[in-house]
Amino acid sequence: MWRLKISEGNGPWLQSSNGFLGRQVWEFDPNAGTPEERAEVERLREEFTKHRLEKRESRDLLLRLQYAKLNQFQANAPTMKIEKSSDVTEELISASLRRALNQFSSLQAHDGHWPSDYSGILFIMPILILSLHVTGALNIVVSSEHRREICRYIYNHQNEDGGWGKQILGPSTMFGSCLNYATLRLLGEVPDASNVALAEGRKWILSHGSATAIPQWGKIWLSIIGIYDWSGNNPIIPELWLVPHYLPIHPGRFWCFTRLVYMPMAYLYGKKFVGPITPTILALREELYNTTYDEVNWKNARSSCAQKLTYSTYIISRSVECTSSVIDALMMFRDQHPLYRNNEIEGCVQKAALFIESKQRKDGSWYGTWGICFTYGTMFGIKGLTIAGRTYDTSSSIRRACKFLLSNQQPTGGWGESYISSENEEYVDSGRPHAVNTAWSMLALIYSGQVERDPIPLHRAAKLLINMQQDTGDFPQQEHIGCFNSSLYYNYANYHNIFPIWALGEFRRRLILTKK
Repeated sequence: MWRLKISEGNGPWLQSSNGFLGRQVWEFDPNAGTPEERAEVERLREEFTKHRLEKRESRDLLLRLQYAKLNQFQANAPTMKIEKSSDVTEELISASLRRALNQFSSLQAHDGHWPSDYSGILFIMPILILSLHVTGALNIVVSSEHRREICRYIYNHQNEDGGWGKQILGPSTMFGSCLNYATLRLLGEVPDASNVALAEGRKWILSHGSATAIPQWGKIWLSIIGIYDWSGNNPIIPELWLVPHYLPIHPGRFWCFTRLVYMPMAYLYGKKFVGPITPTILALREELYNTTYDEVNWKNARSSCAQKLTYSTYIISRSVECTSSVIDALMMFRDQHPLYRNNEIEGCVQKAALFIESKQRKDGSWYGTWGICFTYGTMFGIKGLTIAGRTYDTSSSIRRACKFLLSNQQPTGGWGESYISSENEEYVDSGRPHAVNTAWSMLALIYSGQVERDPIPLHRAAKLLINMQQDTGDFPQQEHIGCFNSSLYYNYANYHNIFPIWALGEFRRRLILTKK
């Protein structure tokens, strides 16, 4: 049975300056758990696989099973369902918050942090396995139990059409499909009659142009393990790193993530490095192409890329979220040190507020770069402006932002935004309420003074959140809400509790202040 180890580590190759604080490692212990606990683990696994296409997100169920035994907090009273939004009172909000905080406290690790799953990207695990393969360390590092769980993870996140995406959310891509297929093969999976899922994966790849249509990063990785010829790559010139740094084309001027990716890729391209050619590698050469490996036209393959399966455009710019957070930090600092460089701080804050106003869209929203998407960005936009001294009465930006949010409140009282908003750069309603989108929108409206103007929309939203709360005290884990630079979507697993608690707590506080 797997168990989570916290803040542990040792050995000559693993060092920490803080005693491994916050480190999370799942370790398999064949003797751990009672028969009943093992049976429950198997039940949870089967349930997840059965509903994997409807509920794709990890809900940390194994962690919760372990921590329910480890941190034996008093059980929560059953949740109460509210019929009318007018029934939302301070007392009901307080009861909901007590249930949520009781449950959230039970999930805290002994070192003080809250462990959780951080998932969503489906090419990180394959890159690790490919690296272990070419360095000859795969059988040393990856135990049989790890292999079983990695394969389970990859199969669980296979799309209905047979392919894999670059991430859990979204359609199948050649990048995700080839890397995950190759990973399964390197882990010992065989595409025979008994393995329908692997056969469907291969079918998807071949029917969408074969591995020749994989984008550049994929071409590089397949070349490294020996199933794609280096001549099928456009040059990644290592000598470019030798030009004077003051030239604008120097790779050292790339964005940090781009720089760190292309530096080793340029080296490996220059070396034309290829890992060990094993029987599995030779088999993959024949499985991933619509012709024999020797007949692939590598010159044409250089520019081949599955047309509708390319990456989203990265938006590398100053974001509203970061700017708003800096305003918040500066004003909190000024509250503590009111005489220190007061004029400079005020000038900086006002310029930052002007920047936020300049980024507002015509519909009143702000585009979110690090969360999905307009509900997230608009929360930061309104918060930054109000901290800078703007109000609903004095700021047309805040009024327009509130109009945007209220116009997108669902009949349920909540908000639900699809990840497609990030890709289309237009608000896309998911058609169902999301606890975190609802909490972000509530906070934005609260910061704008909605409680004092007209609290009814907030009562409706609070009613929804309270009714969404589970008997455990948790709010539901729904579709991924985290976003990396508008392109990749993550499961920030603690968000589904943190933000509803925050929104309900702030709403309760404002209701009390209004009465006073």
